[in-house]
Amino acid sequence: MEAMYQEKVSKKQLINAAIRLFLSRGYRKTSMSDIAEACSIKKPSVYHHVDSRSDLLLAVVEEVIQRFSDDVLALAYKDTVSPRDSMQAMTVATADFFTDGADDCLIAQLVYEISDTSDDLAKLLQLFFEKWTQALSHLFAAQYGDAARSHAEDCIAQVEGALLISSVTSDQAVFKRSLDRMLDLIS
Repeated sequence: MEAMYQEKVSKKQLINAAIRLFLSRGYRKTSMSDIAEACSIKKPSVYHHVDSRSDLLLAVVEEVIQRFSDDVLALAYKDTVSPRDSMQAMTVATADFFTDGADDCLIAQLVYEISDTSDDLAKLLQLFFEKWTQALSHLFAAQYGDAARSHAEDCIAQVEGALLISSVTSDQAVFKRSLDRMLDLIS
């Protein structure tokens, strides 16, 4: 029986399929054929939206950064609420972001897997962590002054490490504790 193919797929659908596959299989073990199959399109149709697998990877990382910025980081800059309330909203949004259909952080996975192979990817990954650091620093600034950035970087390191441990153990408790500790830093 011949497979049923769609004629077209949107770039957003292609990116979403790639995100799911990169999370479950890793970038190196995901082919363009795998992505086409996940979208129910023929492989040449993938190239309607991207020129190469590495271009798709960059589009995926840009999408993840944009989603995280919109869904999580933007909450740090709501000046109509207290820093603690902003941090509370961020911890909930962070938990949702990293556990919504995935067991770990695609950004961290890519750092481990391939960040040393592409300058463009390395810059995007740095941008992700810098945006996150700035958002947390913004919330910590009033309480910690010059040490705000250090606290922000430490929180991110704890969250990312906790995501890794939670993924390996299939237990979200350590991840949730890392978010609670982040919230505890705001009075």
